[in-house]
Amino acid sequence: MNKRIANLLKLLLFLGIGVVILYLVSSTLSEEEWTEMKAALGSTNYFFIFISMLFGTLSHLIRALRWNQMIHTFGHRPKLYNSFFAVMIGYIANIALFRMGEILRCGFMARYDEPPADKLFGTVITERVIDLIILIVLMAITVLWQYDLLSAYFYDTIYSGLAEKLNGLTSGLGGKILVLSVLIALAAGGYFLFKRLKIMDRLQKFISGIKDGVLSVKDVENIPLFLVYSIGIWVCYFMMMYIAFFAMPATSELGIAAGLAVLVFGSIGIIAVQGGVGAYHLIVQQVLILFGITAATGLAFAWVIWSAQTLLIVILGVLSLILMPMLNKKSDAGFLSNA
Repeated sequence: MNKRIANLLKLLLFLGIGVVILYLVSSTLSEEEWTEMKAALGSTNYFFIFISMLFGTLSHLIRALRWNQMIHTFGHRPKLYNSFFAVMIGYIANIALFRMGEILRCGFMARYDEPPADKLFGTVITERVIDLIILIVLMAITVLWQYDLLSAYFYDTIYSGLAEKLNGLTSGLGGKILVLSVLIALAAGGYFLFKRLKIMDRLQKFISGIKDGVLSVKDVENIPLFLVYSIGIWVCYFMMMYIAFFAMPATSELGIAAGLAVLVFGSIGIIAVQGGVGAYHLIVQQVLILFGITAATGLAFAWVIWSAQTLLIVILGVLSLILMPMLNKKSDAGFLSNA
């Protein structure tokens, strides 16, 4: 199958999943909850959303600074504005194209600042590994901090619900045959995945890639500064989320724990579905329900913060597509110093 067609089908698949999730989340709201959601949106103080977007911009700038540190390891010193533009082009591409942002980010950087594209892609992989490790650490902190709350939610909402449905399905001969058929299908599917798709080989390569990515950081000139940048990115992500709480009266009393939980679990929604459509809204809504926010207001907040993040990427991405070629045509385009 043509690679472009395959990527298009993946894009449509994940967008379709997101739209279905979004429809299911919205369809559960009653007429009163729709009214509450509209009231929450109407009462939003968008000044705090603007401040939140400023922290988002700062996180992208710090990401460009950190990327430059990795590029320095193979003898190239790109301009900071080129690194920032390339980062934003990658982000906007990830919204429009299925996982193509990293490739386009490296392609634009290689074209205008001339570091080798293959080595650039290696730095992006390393960057993703570092971010994944930080996300896992933050998730562990969140789970340990809110263990009682999260475990109660898991037991009452997920485990009990599944157990009840499973008991209903297994009652009678037909139900037992259905469960047996599902188990056989899962076993056959597992065999296919492990034998035909070589899942273990891919897993070993993935773990090896993580190891190589982490070890490559040792070549960075200033490791403490690299760590400051890495932590700073996620501090900005957190501030972007936490400040947005003050935009709505209902969420303005939420604390650091809620902000961290929304950040961590919301990030999973962004990763899971193209652009986070649907999955992000559902996860953020459910997390906020845990902290005493109603379903309608939780969904309203999810819409506001997701829209702000997406709008920021679109604005900065489009500006980057325009400015990167323009500034690199000028020999005196040096108003920003090299990082």
